[in-house]
Amino acid sequence: MTRIEQPRSLELTTAAVAFGLGSLVSLTTGCSTPASAALAEREVPTVKADAIVAEARVVPRTISLTGTLLAAREAEVAAEASGKVVAVTVDRGDRVESGAALARLDARALAFSRAEASASAAGLVAQQESAELDCARATRLFTANVISRAEYDRTTASCTSSGHSVDAAMARAGLAQKSLGDAVIRAPFAGLVGERRVEVGDFVSAGRTVLTVVDVATLKLELSVPETQVAHVAAGRVVSFAVAAYPEREFSGTVKRIAPSLRKASRDQLVEVTVDNRDGALRPGMFANARVAVGEDRYPVVPLTAIRGKAPVEHLFVVRPDFSVEERAVATGARSGAGVTVVRGIQAGEMVVAVPSAGVRDGVKVQ
Repeated sequence: MTRIEQPRSLELTTAAVAFGLGSLVSLTTGCSTPASAALAEREVPTVKADAIVAEARVVPRTISLTGTLLAAREAEVAAEASGKVVAVTVDRGDRVESGAALARLDARALAFSRAEASASAAGLVAQQESAELDCARATRLFTANVISRAEYDRTTASCTSSGHSVDAAMARAGLAQKSLGDAVIRAPFAGLVGERRVEVGDFVSAGRTVLTVVDVATLKLELSVPETQVAHVAAGRVVSFAVAAYPEREFSGTVKRIAPSLRKASRDQLVEVTVDNRDGALRPGMFANARVAVGEDRYPVVPLTAIRGKAPVEHLFVVRPDFSVEERAVATGARSGAGVTVVRGIQAGEMVVAVPSAGVRDGVKVQ
């Protein structure tokens, strides 16, 4: 059997090819590294964006409280006389002035009573005048020793009694006049009609509530202050608050009254804040989120437009010294006009993108 051997030249050729391919790969790899880096550097996107320096500003340090708005004055207007309702001149929501007529009762019987009382008083006044003449005559006669002491005393006693009768009659006439006036039910102060509880034809007795009137020109905000924050609240301190009906508006008031003790069940203190509501925007019963300034801090302030997302997930874009953009999570605080304080996430003096566009993202460069 003949053995065929592979020529050594073929083995050498194969090894040379393998070596050449390895060298080529190594050479190619070694030469492409800086070129690839340069290419990657050239491919970093660049966007146009306005950057602004986050300046440090003094902002008030506040505590957050919750409370409810209440009417400063609210009255259940009751009838002071008895009778049938003949007119109701207002309805729920109507604005009334102090002393304005709200309803009227049938006053015919009261008018008759007043006329009777006035006539009786007039008759007694005439009798008193006659008695006074008798008294004057008796005095002259007694001085001239024409009548006895006993007769003089009887005459003067009649004069005194007549005067008391006149006083009583005048009081009854005045009471009748008041009862006639009470047939018109009037507003105790200026405000809005809250409830209407009678209709024409109803019979009401003295003391029955007819309507309610609420004064909304001045409200009081009743806040619950936790025991740990009691030391921060004092009379005269300004309180800022917001309500759900006006999310973009801030209201304010002044601490007027403070409860002398804490409530045992909740371990908090009630504080009453006076609120000017002459524009009528607020209503009793609204829930309020309030803030009370208790000191000052320094925080960087950025435009509201720089913040993306909503609390508690908020972020903005910081511009590094090499003009590259870093997306950074932040926590914001109080707002003032078009600016907002950043309490965590950036330092004063750093540059932020004022109005991030769609192309601004982490890693890009700005110009």
